[in-house]
Amino acid sequence: MSTATVSYVLNDKPGQSIPEHTRERVRAAAAELGYVRSGAARALARGRSDLVLLVVPDVPVGPVLVGLLERLTTACSRAGLHLLAKLSFAGDDLGALCRELLPAAVIVLVDLDPERIDPIRELRIPVARWTVSHSSARDADGVHDVPVPTAAVGRAQAEAMVAAGRQRLAYALPADPRLTGLAEGRLSGVTAVCRELALPDPLILGSPSGAVSTAELRSCVEAGVTGVCAYNDDVALAVLTAARAAGIEVPARLAVIGVDDIPAGRLAQPELATISFDLDVICARLMLAVTKSLGSTLAGAPGPASELRLHPRASLGDGGG
Repeated sequence: MSTATVSYVLNDKPGQSIPEHTRERVRAAAAELGYVRSGAARALARGRSDLVLLVVPDVPVGPVLVGLLERLTTACSRAGLHLLAKLSFAGDDLGALCRELLPAAVIVLVDLDPERIDPIRELRIPVARWTVSHSSARDADGVHDVPVPTAAVGRAQAEAMVAAGRQRLAYALPADPRLTGLAEGRLSGVTAVCRELALPDPLILGSPSGAVSTAELRSCVEAGVTGVCAYNDDVALAVLTAARAAGIEVPARLAVIGVDDIPAGRLAQPELATISFDLDVICARLMLAVTKSLGSTLAGAPGPASELRLHPRASLGDGGG
């Protein structure tokens, strides 16, 4: 029996007319010898491994990131691939890492400068990027962008507030400087809605160096603010706590809406209104970019479904659940 025949059987190479009894002999011998296929050798022969490298931003791990990681892991497995996650830090040489791992594709959940993307592209490794920066979005040269609906999140919050009769808004920032870029994107959506409706620009609560305080919230309400759009549910819960301490009734005097739909928000009093991401849609769009690049397709390719969902609960007041 030739070495080529054994290789064809062990690698299940299609298009080979090898009798079934020969295949059984090869498999039996391999089992007896304890043979295990070498992933490194296969990657070297094919020019790529079965890995998908997931580059994760250095931000607090929240429900969106955890949920997306779970879905991407499952989707990769169904496509015969394996997901490997890596935190992204300034100065990382992703090109060197890709030369070592030879991933089938790279999924990037953080905006990277072109000089960090280009070494991956030069290796002809496809990149699917969930990008905040629409100005740098491109869908060519091996980079396939799936824009993050950052401003759309703020727009959805502001539109829900206006629909509930709240016309003087504030925006509550996260107390973590690593989230500044995302927060500014969401704030831009709130501001855009206010300007389109000739309403005052939103006041700002909190800062990247400190959470919303009781005194700050009381001052905002005295200035006429009737609704707070918070960066996420954690910040929104902090606003509810500050409101309770300041004696400000929610939603009678102040409506509050967050983002992420975390379980604690549903247990809050009043129940927290929020915006959530449809992670199934986002995962499908990222995986579609990956599998297209690899010359295959994935069942259940996404249609025009929205990535965002409004949950109008009691903290929103009129129109809330």
